[in-house]
Amino acid sequence: MKKIEKFTEGSIEGQGFVYRVQETPSWWRGPSDSTPNGKRYESPILSDVHHLVLLLKLKEVFAVYTSHPSDWRRIKRGIDDGRVSKIKLVPAELLNGAFTHNDWAMGAVWMKGLHNSVETKADSKQLTGLNVRSAIDPFGDQTYHFSSGRSKVPSGNDHETLGLSPGKHRIWLGQSADFADFCERASWAMGLLSGATELATPIEQLAQPLSSLDKLGIPDEVSWAPQGDRDSWPPETVEAVDLLDEMSIELVTTNSNIEKVEGGRRLDVVIKIIDQGASVADVTLEIQYSGTSSPVAMTVKRSISADDPSIWEVAVETIFLAEGWGKLRYGNGCVVSGDRAYLPHYSAKPFTAWTWVDSFSLDGIDVTKEKPTIGGGTDKRKVDLDRIGKTGDDSLFAWIHKHWGREREGILLCDDGSGEIADFLHLAKCDQDGESVLTLIHAKASKSADAGRGLSVSEYEVVVAQAVKNLAYASTETIVEKLRNLSKNARVWVNGNRQDGASYFADQLKDRGHKVRLRIVVLQPHTLKIRYEIDPKAATASLKARHAQLSTLLLEAEAACRSIGATFNVYASKN
Repeated sequence: MKKIEKFTEGSIEGQGFVYRVQETPSWWRGPSDSTPNGKRYESPILSDVHHLVLLLKLKEVFAVYTSHPSDWRRIKRGIDDGRVSKIKLVPAELLNGAFTHNDWAMGAVWMKGLHNSVETKADSKQLTGLNVRSAIDPFGDQTYHFSSGRSKVPSGNDHETLGLSPGKHRIWLGQSADFADFCERASWAMGLLSGATELATPIEQLAQPLSSLDKLGIPDEVSWAPQGDRDSWPPETVEAVDLLDEMSIELVTTNSNIEKVEGGRRLDVVIKIIDQGASVADVTLEIQYSGTSSPVAMTVKRSISADDPSIWEVAVETIFLAEGWGKLRYGNGCVVSGDRAYLPHYSAKPFTAWTWVDSFSLDGIDVTKEKPTIGGGTDKRKVDLDRIGKTGDDSLFAWIHKHWGREREGILLCDDGSGEIADFLHLAKCDQDGESVLTLIHAKASKSADAGRGLSVSEYEVVVAQAVKNLAYASTETIVEKLRNLSKNARVWVNGNRQDGASYFADQLKDRGHKVRLRIVVLQPHTLKIRYEIDPKAATASLKARHAQLSTLLLEAEAACRSIGATFNVYASKN
C-alpha cells in the first residue's frame, strides 16, 4: 500500500492511499469442462490491480472516492454500525435537495418497483432522454421509486451532469481531465450541500418515502431482485446471486415480537431459504425502526459466530444490506425497499367493471377449487377436465360451463394447458348487426371461502398478469392459428352440447372475419362486494391502501385491454 500524503488543491484538502490486489481473471473458470457454472477454482494466473482511495474535505463536509466498488460499502457499513465514529452520512433527502430540483432536467433515471414481480410489469426500469421527468407515466409508474439518476445541475451559464444514488449515499461525475480538474469538480459538488434543503424524492410522480416509520410492524413477505448488469457487480455480489438465484425464500414471523429499544423499536424475522421445497437454511434478520423517517436498519444475526458466518448469511447480507435489493412487504401496503420505507402511491379512483356473482353458492360451487379433480377427490393437483360440468363437479370450471356453455348461445372451448390463450374462449352468436362477442375467460380459485375474507391484491396479481400477457394473442388470425394446432380431443360445446375438436370453433371464428368484439374476463371470486364497496371516510388507512392497490392493478389491466379495443370485466362474489 502506498500512502498519498495530505494535499491541498484549491479549496479542498485530502489524502489517501493506493493499494494492490491480486484477482482471478474474469475468463478463468477452472481446469475442465466439469467445472460448475459460477464456480472458479484457484487460478494459476492472477492479475495485479491497483485501486485508489481518497478522503476529501471541504469545510465540514467529507467525501470519499473509491475505485473499487466494495470499498465504499465497507466504509458505509462501518459508519452504520458505529465502528467509524464522529461522522455521519449525509441524509438521502439532503442529497436529493442539493443535486436535483423540479426545474432541472434529468437525462436518466433508474427506478425500482415496489409491486410484486409479475411478467407484465418490469421489476425495475431505466429511462433516458432529454428530460425523463416528462416521460414518467403518472399512472403506470406510480409503483416505482427513485433509485438513481443523472441530473443536469446548473453551473454558471451552463449545466453539469451529475449522477446521484441517494440510497447508497453516492454521487458520480464524468471523467476528469486531470487531478486538478477532479478536485475542482469535487469541490463544486460538495459545495452544493451548503444551504440545500431536504427533498423527499427527486421525482414527485414516483412513490414517496414514508415521513414516519410508525406504520411499520411485522412484515408479511420478503423478496429480492438483482439490479444492473452482472459485469458491473463486485465479486461478492456475483457469488451471492449465484447462490440464491435458484432458491426461493420465505419470511417466517411466528416468533417475531416488536420490542421497544432506545430510539425506536426492533424485531427479529427469519428468512427461510428453500431449494425445491426443502429448507436448506434459516437466516435471522434483525430490523430496527427509528422514531423518525430515518432508514430502516437491518442486520444479519450470526448463527455461529461473528468471525464465521455461513455462506447463506453472507449472501443475504450482500443482497439485502450491501446492494439494497431486498424488499419487505406489510399488510397495510407499505414496502421497505433497500433501507427506505414507502407507501406506493396508488390511484384513488375505484375500479368499476365488476360483475358481482350471487350464484356460486346456489350452484354448489367451491370457490377454492379451480378445476375438476379425478373422481371429485380433494387433491387439486389431479385434474380431470373430462369431468367439466358433469355431476359432482363443483369447480369454477363447472360454473363457467353452466353460465357460458349452457345458458348462453354460442360456442365454448376449454383451452386450459401449456401455451393457452385463456382457460376458456366463448364465441357468441351474431347480433343484429352481424357482430359477435369473443370472450377470453381467465379463472383463478380463491385461497379462502371464509365469509369474512378481506381484500387481497395478491389473489389477483398472477391471473391479471396472465390476462394482460395473453393480449399479444388476441387477434382473430392468431387465435384461429393457435386453435388449429389444438388436439382433436379439445373440449368444445355448442349451445351446451359437446362438439368434437377445436376446428369447428376456429372455422366459425374465421368466418366472422373482423366483425368480432373482444372481451377479457377474469373470474376470481375472492373479493366480496361488501368488502370492496367501502365508505372511504369510515375505512381504516390499511383498508383504503389495499383498496387503492387492488383498484390500480385492475385499472392498469383495463387500460391495457382498452388499448387493443377490448373490454375488461372482473367476476367476483356478491356475497
